[in-house]
Amino acid sequence: MEYEKRPMPKSTIIGISILVGITVLYVIYNTFMQSSKIEKVLKANGHEYIENVSVYASHSVKNEETKEKGQQLTVSFDDLRTKQHCKGFIIIMNNSDKVIKDLDCK
Repeated sequence: MEYEKRPMPKSTIIGISILVGITVLYVIYNTFMQSSKIEKVLKANGHEYIENVSVYASHSVKNEETKEKGQQLTVSFDDLRTKQHCKGFIIIMNNSDKVIKDLDCK
């Protein structure tokens, strides 16, 4: 028994390629926006000269006392002023300018 091999239609290949391209662009855009958001927050909180900002994870959090929602970001970066590598997490509350940092710089 021999099976007939049917090639994929060109429209299917083009459709899959477009979806993959859109997905890659979305991931790049999302990563860039998270990094720029973290850079802005860090510069506002005393880390003016930073580079190599990386966001590893992002989670939604909720303060049980105030019922305020926020976003927890796990980050690492190099502080050029103190010549240290810092890593830890930052919690940014949505409705206020409150920022909670837990960074370990070595």
